[in-house]
Amino acid sequence: MTLGHCKTDAKSNEITAIPELLQLLELKGCLVIIDAMGCQKEIAQKTLEKEADYLLALKANQGGLFEQVKQLLLPEVTRRIQSGTLLSEVDYQRGREEFRAAVVSHDMAQLPETHS
Repeated sequence: MTLGHCKTDAKSNEITAIPELLQLLELKGCLVIIDAMGCQKEIAQKTLEKEADYLLALKANQGGLFEQVKQLLLPEVTRRIQSGTLLSEVDYQRGREEFRAAVVSHDMAQLPETHS
């Protein structure tokens, strides 16, 4: 596990700080996990340039991409639910229920190039 931080300017946010932080870290062979705020093409590209893999959050407000990924993963999710092997959790925060499930797909060819 690697922890680090990078100070941002007063009128900035983590989107500008994450690429700077990635530049400072030795990430070769690591898996970089970033929440939805950090899911930017530049950040994903910097992670790949550091010879690391990334796990980026995808939320429903990403419209078309969210639906395409959901359709891509739905058969595997269904299979795992039926076999009892789906890694998932339910969380209750700030008056809402959040459901998370983990499924890996290496077949991104089904997603349009515009979302890569």
